[in-house]
Amino acid sequence: MDTATPTARIILEAIARLPGCRMEEVLSLHPDLTWNQVFAEIDRLSREGALLVTLKGRGEYALSLPPHKEAAQYPRCDIALESEAARTPLEGGEPQRKVEAA
Repeated sequence: MDTATPTARIILEAIARLPGCRMEEVLSLHPDLTWNQVFAEIDRLSREGALLVTLKGRGEYALSLPPHKEAAQYPRCDIALESEAARTPLEGGEPQRKVEAA
């Protein structure tokens, strides 16, 4: 994993200071970087597993460090937690089913 590029270091440091931030926040902290530079590095770092990009809402993504880096400090966003809860079976291993009145 090559996270040693100057732009990657800047992005990772910004995310470490502001876990769950958006790309626009990284850009506002570093106006010397272009949108394309930041987007390309976020894409590469995400593919390498160096950062997480999590859907926050329609067209909004939260950036955070992966759990293996700083698990206790960087929780996933609420939407991701809700979707995990929906996939988790109830006790007994069976998913909950609606029972309709007869």
